[in-house]
Order: sequence, then C-alpha cells, then structure tokens
Amino acid sequence: ICQSSVSRIEEYANDLYSSYPSASSPAPSIDLEIESFRKDLLSLFHTDSSKYTIFFAENTSSVLRSLGHAFPWGKGHKFIYNVDNHNSILGIRQIVNKNKGEIDAVFDLPESTGESHSLFAYAPQSNFNGKKYPLEWIPKFQSLNPGFSHVLIDCAAYLPTCDLDLSTYSPDFVAFSLLKMFGVSGGAI
Repeated sequence: ICQSSVSRIEEYANDLYSSYPSASSPAPSIDLEIESFRKDLLSLFHTDSSKYTIFFAENTSSVLRSLGHAFPWGKGHKFIYNVDNHNSILGIRQIVNKNKGEIDAVFDLPESTGESHSLFAYAPQSNFNGKKYPLEWIPKFQSLNPGFSHVLIDCAAYLPTCDLDLSTYSPDFVAFSLLKMFGVSGGAI
C-alpha cells in the first residue's frame, strides 16, 4: 500500500469515527434513521407514507421473493410478466407454481387477467437492453379487473436515470435496488 492510500484510509476512518456521537450524547435511534430514510425515498418518488410503505431487504431479489410469498396465489390467480424482465422477477414463477397459480409470459400489455387476483410484472426500463416500456401500462392493467389487477414494476434500471412520479402513476408494488441508486447494498419494495 502506498503512503497516500494509507493516509486516505486513515482520513476516511477519522471522518467515520467523528460522525458517531460521543458517549456523553444520546445516540439517535436506528428506527428514526430508517423512518427518515423511508420518508426521503417516498418524497423522491413524489408520494408519502399515506399511500406507500417501504420494505427493505439485503437485495432486490429478496424483496421480490418476499412479495412472491405474500401474494395470494391459488386457482384462478395469475402471474403475468413481460418477457423482457430480470431474473429476480422470473424467480416469482416458482412460487406461483408451488401455490397452483397460473403463469403467463407476454411481450406487451396484457389484455386480460386471471379469474381473481393477478399480478402483472414489468420493468419500465430493461436491465438488459435499456428499452423503455410505458408507465401508462400501470393504470390500463389495473382497470382490467379493478381491485384485483395488481402491477409490480421493477425499477432497478429505471430509477438511477429517470424520475418516478408515484403521484401520477400508482403501481401496487415498486421494486428497486439501493445499490444501483446509492451504491449501498440492499433492495426495497
């Protein structure tokens, strides 16, 4: 290690240690910090906690897996996904299969839903080729079977370069990567 690298590491460590409160002052609650971060994220997306809540996990695949397990799959329930999706979305298929739900892959906006709850998953921007898909698909799909047609958008590629206005478009679920947005590990939905 060259001397300039060592001094930069020491400088960084000193800054890090100085950012923690001293033993004589009360430390802020981690819960308050998390809630503050949630509020800031919701504000970034032009919404608030009256409309959305945020669930954090170690990565985006984990939050999507959690959603897959929480969704009410079963006979008549359908998972519809755009074929231009990331593996994290595609992993939901296994959960749907185990719970006797139906699966349908589409190239465009679906024209129909399942008999009961349906989840349409797509990425507003492809993780693979950068192609953008319309946010207008959100209300169009939700209107097919109001209250039972749910939309999940995977914004991992979209959010680092585009503004997501949840006051204009209201998907039921938004998955995103904290790593791609802020350079820190984690995923959220």
